[in-house]
Amino acid sequence: MGTKKFEVGFEKATEIAPSYIYISPNEHYEGHYNVGILYVESTSGNINSPQGKTNSFGLEQNLIKTEHEAINWAIAWLTEKSQSTVTIAQVE
Repeated sequence: MGTKKFEVGFEKATEIAPSYIYISPNEHYEGHYNVGILYVESTSGNINSPQGKTNSFGLEQNLIKTEHEAINWAIAWLTEKSQSTVTIAQVE
């Protein structure tokens, strides 16, 4: 199994969108999964300006025993950070 990528949807507007979850088997700890959350950490500029809008991304990571727990951990982290209900959709 390779890396799975998930797009994150938020019930209400949030400063950490867009966000993505990545889950992959750990090469060194059999039966464990790496989980990473790529999220907007800060934004500058304006979408209506000639320079546009720039997002700087943050990365939150963890090592989890199962893929299901990795997904649950990521959803809980994003829910807490955004103060919004989170949905995810796997993408190719």
